[in-house]
Parts: sequence; structure tokens; C-alpha cells
Amino acid sequence: MNSLAILFSLILSVSAETKAPALNSQQLDQFIIQTCSLQSNEKSCLEKMTTIKKGLTTEELLKQAPALKIDSSIQTTIINDPSHFTSQYYCLAIYNGVVSEAQVPADIFPYVVYGFSFNTKSLGTYKKWLNSKAARPCVESLKILGLTPTPLTGEKEFNIILNPITFLENGTEEAFLDTAIRNYNHERLHAIYAFKSAKTKVAKLWKSLTKGEQEQFKSEHLHYNFNNKDILYREFFSFTFESAPEEAYTFLSNTINYSQVKKATCKSCLADDDDFKAKIQALSQLSPKDLLAKLEEEKIKVLILSSGRKNPSKLFYWGQIREDKGHLTQISAIEGAMGKTLCQGEKPESLDATTIVLASDSPYSTLIHEYIHVMQIKKDVSWCPVSKRLWTEKPAATEIRMVRDREWDARLVLWNLLTGPQMNVEDQIIVAEGILRESEGRKNFDPNAARFISDNKIQLYLQQKIEEYKKAILK
Repeated sequence: MNSLAILFSLILSVSAETKAPALNSQQLDQFIIQTCSLQSNEKSCLEKMTTIKKGLTTEELLKQAPALKIDSSIQTTIINDPSHFTSQYYCLAIYNGVVSEAQVPADIFPYVVYGFSFNTKSLGTYKKWLNSKAARPCVESLKILGLTPTPLTGEKEFNIILNPITFLENGTEEAFLDTAIRNYNHERLHAIYAFKSAKTKVAKLWKSLTKGEQEQFKSEHLHYNFNNKDILYREFFSFTFESAPEEAYTFLSNTINYSQVKKATCKSCLADDDDFKAKIQALSQLSPKDLLAKLEEEKIKVLILSSGRKNPSKLFYWGQIREDKGHLTQISAIEGAMGKTLCQGEKPESLDATTIVLASDSPYSTLIHEYIHVMQIKKDVSWCPVSKRLWTEKPAATEIRMVRDREWDARLVLWNLLTGPQMNVEDQIIVAEGILRESEGRKNFDPNAARFISDNKIQLYLQQKIEEYKKAILK
């Protein structure tokens, strides 16, 4: 159950005792205020949730999602009203096994279910079920809320229902868009999975996983009935490809193992590339001057610009090697920025070559970090047009995810370099802090990030390094 659901359950527990109807407009306003008061960016949360309350069209919400071949067979509906969502779809969700009444009571349903999908052909048997004895508990639970099940129809073969209220867990526009697109992708993948040929290949892919990988997936999605193999395979397929649904078609048209699938969902990622890891490990052993020379041999331009900040007195910083004319603010206005990678032609400073910009007070690891981004660019040529456009345009949800995946990937690579001879305590703190920050941003879509933090005890590592810094540098 997500944080919104917990808050809603507290609000609704009072009304449930008195058999009150679902939230009215005034109660929804109260929910918005209470929820946003818990968020770090309260203003953004209020603005976004108010927009949701007014209503969003399908086009506004989903126009940034990648187009898929299956789209012409899908009818997508967005429901912004909790009562409407419950009256129309709660009993259908029960019938299709999406939720159970024990796990998700009717009054909580619109605040915990992101959405679901169904085949129009199933509506005939659903209508018969709705009039049967088996449906009585569901129908009665709606009556308690002053609601009745609504007859359903579908114009296309597949139907997707999305519930935007639940997309607001973090109260930020970026999190909202990412969750919306990801859940839309997830439900579209259900439609793709419905074909027999897809089911056969997904079943084989699942069976190719190790026992540990299978158990890990199940532990990350405990609320599903995985005793039903069809549900298990369907959800495995959709969770695997929801961040890159177009790759699902590549998988279905080729013989690809699970290791290749994981790599395919992040086009630029390098953390699992053994050849690259060996190369970056060797580079990280070089002295600062030798590393700089080696990168420039690869036709990578490196600019070291003044940050205007005080340089470290006892640790290495790139301004010791050289400092070019210019100030970091001409590239980045982000406070505390240490580096930036520019595609060729992206800015005047990079007209003739891919360029790494370093702050004069940045530590050794910053150049390694930016070099990883250079290699990501070479691996995924689709990044540079996006990067150039983002100087003047707001990023789409899929582009935000591209940025996050690139940063997470770079930090995973850096984590394995921290014991190298050139890495000092400042490098170790910056990398650990960056991993924790990126992990927090991934908590809604990447459970492996939190597991990585836990398995590697990164929070404890960071605390120890901060204490080491205080004793050695600040004494």
C-alpha cells in the first residue's frame, strides 16, 4: 500500500464506521491539503493535485508515452473521480482478480489502484457474474458507499483504465509523469501479453531465470496471486519492460535471454558491461595528469572552469592541473555543480568535440563520472538530440527517466572504483551521497535501487566517511 493509500485509509476509517459515501469534493480538498503538507515540495504538489481534480484528458496525460503497435487496438480511459472509478470498476477488478475484497475494500480502492486493463470480450461473462450470488459481497460493499455497479461497454478489443489520483505519491510533477507513463506502459504490455505467441515466450523467459531471480521478483510484488501462472508471467513481462515497452517487441521477435533483456531496457547503461568496467578500472588508476591526457587522446575536450568556490586545502582538485578562462555558471546554474558533459554542438564550448566541463574545485572522481557519460553517449546516440533540446524545453516523462537511468548507471560504475589509489575521502562521500540521492528518486519504479543501498550498507558507509573527513580534513 502506498503512502497516499495509508493517508486515505486514515481519513476513510471514520466514514467507514458510519457507512458514509465515498469522498465528496470537500473531503477531496481536505485530502489534497493533508497529503501535500507531507511532501517536500508542497507548492508543486498542490498545483498538480488541483490540476488532477479539475480533470486531465487522455491526450494531455499520455502524449509523451512511446507509440506501440498495439495502440490501435486499445481504448484508454482516465477517471479523475474516485466515486466514478469505484462504481464502474471495483467489481470488475474483483471479477478479474486484480484485487480481492479482503486486501482492498471498496472505500480504499480508488486510492491504491493505479489502473488495470481488460479484454472487451470478457464483459459478457462479467455481466452474468454481476447478477450472480458470487458478486453479492462486492455489490453490497458498493451499496454501503451509496454506489452501484455501472454497466460497461468497450469500443476496441482491449481497455485500459487509469486512475491519476494515485500517481501523486511524491507530490512532484516529475514523479507524477513518470508514474503515469510507466503504468500506461504496464497496462499496454498486458494487452501484448494476451497473444498466445507472447505467453509462450514469456513463460520460457521466466523459466530461464535462476531460482534466486524468480524469488526476488515475487518478493517485490507480494500482493499478486502468483499461484496463478498466467498472472505471474503477465506481471513479470509487464514489470520487466514497462520502462522501455518498445523493447518488448524486440524480445518477442528474437531469441533473447534474461540477461540481454535487462540490458535492453536501458540503452545507454554500462554497469553490466564487463569490457567497459575493465577499461574504466584501468583509467581510474592513472594520475590526474595522465588521465586528462588519456581522455584528450580519445578526442574528448576537457574544460576546467572556475566555480567561484573555495578550493579544498588538503585534497586534490582539478584546478591544480589547469584552469581555463571562464566561469562554471556559463554552463550550469545548479548550485554545487561539479561537472557536465556536452555533446558536440550542444553549446558554443563544445562546437568541435564532445566536451567535459569540470568545476575548478571538483575532485578526481568527477572526471571519471563525466567520462562514463561520454561513453553512454557513444552507446546510445539518441541521447544528444534530447540533451540539446532540454536547454530550452521542458523534459518529457520518458526523458526524465533517461536522465535518471544514466545517472544511476554512472554511480553504480563509480561505486566499484572507490578503493582506487586516486580516490580520496571527498570522492567517496560524493559518490555515496549521489547513490543515496538517486536511489530515493527511483523508489517508485526500481526496487533494486533500495536493495543495492541495503546490501552495500551505503548509508553506514557515508556516515563513516563523513566522520573520517571531519577527523582528517577539518581538524
